[in-house]
Amino acid sequence: MFRYRVYGLTIESDTHFPELSLLEKPTDAMPTDVRVRLRVPDASAPQISQMLKTTTKLDGSPWLVSARVGNGNGYLMRFVESADFVVDATGSQIVCWRIERSVSPETVRHLVLDHVFPMVLNRRGRDALHATAIVTPKGACAFFGPTGSGKSTLAASFFLAGFGALGDDCLPLLEQNGCIQVLPGYPGMRLGRDALDALSPGADATTPVSDFTSKLRALESPSAKNFPREAVRLSRIYQVVRASDGDPEVSRPAIEPIEPRAAFIELLSSSFLLDFADPDMLKRHFQLMEKVATTVPVRRLKVPNDLNALHAVREAVLADLS
Repeated sequence: MFRYRVYGLTIESDTHFPELSLLEKPTDAMPTDVRVRLRVPDASAPQISQMLKTTTKLDGSPWLVSARVGNGNGYLMRFVESADFVVDATGSQIVCWRIERSVSPETVRHLVLDHVFPMVLNRRGRDALHATAIVTPKGACAFFGPTGSGKSTLAASFFLAGFGALGDDCLPLLEQNGCIQVLPGYPGMRLGRDALDALSPGADATTPVSDFTSKLRALESPSAKNFPREAVRLSRIYQVVRASDGDPEVSRPAIEPIEPRAAFIELLSSSFLLDFADPDMLKRHFQLMEKVATTVPVRRLKVPNDLNALHAVREAVLADLS
């Protein structure tokens, strides 16, 4: 078995995750929070009791089907063309019972780390945003927005400029000592080749993310050296916005405030939620998002469609933070 620390949790896995750092000397004071079982040849097919949600690709075809299984004591996450995972009701175990033959090990690990684990956090009573964060002298700074908005690229540019990275795409939150804290994920970022070449020309320490994306895992070793191990206060959240149909292109970055009510809605739409039929979870999540929207400044960050503008975007963000 392999043991790791990620998203504030200690996990025990029957499969090695090279993306994570092994716990060299785990102690009894660090009990296992989540057990991951990817090699279960005799696992039986889960019996769906209630369909929850179907997430589709851009072409409208199904990508992820979520459902309750058994007598409400677990959840199925079916990645239609890749693999099926069952998460128990308390988020303490992940079991994979189906992997398509053509699916690579990198893809399975990506699904577990970046798609299943955010939902596990939700079942464990910890809420997470679909966001990327960096560490500044003023505290943690988070970027969220739709796929392709460039939040990972922007965070990577901050990292290469000397700022710490907290993780990519999954941002666990908790309220502690009257303020909102961010828990670290794991080192490295997922970047397209064009962004990687613009940020770090000649970078060759990359590995494929999965079979269904051209993105690469990058900056893993450098960011691992000083990767945060404890929670960091969240001081700012930026919604990254690029020009879209009907919206004018911007020639330089612009930052504008988002009032709390609108920020609350935007944060809800960027949250990882597994069971929308769970009233207790929804109440807890709504209360935390309301706290975030009213205590952490949320800004709209309009950025040019130009990788050469990253320096100007960083300067604009740092000026806003100060």
